[in-house]
Amino acid sequence: MGCLLGELYTGRALFLFKTGNTQIEQEQSQFELILARINASVPKEMIEESKKRGRCTLTFHFLDNREEINNQDSLMSLMREESDLPLFDLLKFMLVFDPSKRPSFEEVLNHKFFAGI
Repeated sequence: MGCLLGELYTGRALFLFKTGNTQIEQEQSQFELILARINASVPKEMIEESKKRGRCTLTFHFLDNREEINNQDSLMSLMREESDLPLFDLLKFMLVFDPSKRPSFEEVLNHKFFAGI
């Protein structure tokens, strides 16, 4: 839901890859952009689980030395007007990388963005 709202607002995909000549490089770039855009990290349990199954081609080395999020990659960089801040508060609430920590549909409906609707 969060991606759809963000894409309706911007008119484009929120998490398009940036660089890479191969599919693996493009997936890695897209993965890094997702984490930068929502200012997230990957829980250690998820990293360990992906290594166990051996099917993940992504690397996580960039997480160890991540500096401040580049403003041009952040979710807030997509906001056009200050009056759009309530929508971006909702997007930040919804766009959580760890599935176990994402809000439920009911929690989303109870967000202040929908107050009075």
